[in-house]
Amino acid sequence: MKKKTDYHYKLSKLIHDLNEDDAKSYFEHLSKLVTSAGEQTDFWSGLMGLKWLQKGQGSSRCEVEVTPALLNPYGSLSGGVLFAMVDYGMGAALSSLLAANERSATIEIKLNFLTAVNSGRVIADTTVVHPGKKIAYMETNIRSDDGQLIVIATGSYYRFNIKSR
Repeated sequence: MKKKTDYHYKLSKLIHDLNEDDAKSYFEHLSKLVTSAGEQTDFWSGLMGLKWLQKGQGSSRCEVEVTPALLNPYGSLSGGVLFAMVDYGMGAALSSLLAANERSATIEIKLNFLTAVNSGRVIADTTVVHPGKKIAYMETNIRSDDGQLIVIATGSYYRFNIKSR
């Protein structure tokens, strides 16, 4: 876990301990986090603290720091965070292979949860196994920062053309 002076840690702690009196402060901190999230282009990846390590040529790598705000009631990293990492990773890996007039949409994703994690970092590595003309197939492995395999995921995405404006 990062130092207690780290902004993301403070926000995570605030979210974890949130009550009505803290709501205004929470939203101010949340707004700052999302606004200053660096490469983040959307609310959810900013909220999770997702960081891109690599994107391109049919693969991607991203990481998330495990913070108190991302833990489920049992003290483990939420499955929703792991699912989001898979979906973002697969989308980024496939997007690197799409033409300028192409987009993709998730058809299905399957996750096999092998073990729980409650601290450190988790890293998702995604590879496009079959880019297809209409249906792409990908695989993602999520590991802890010590190399333990946490999730094995597979997914298929629909590829489609968009009209030029």
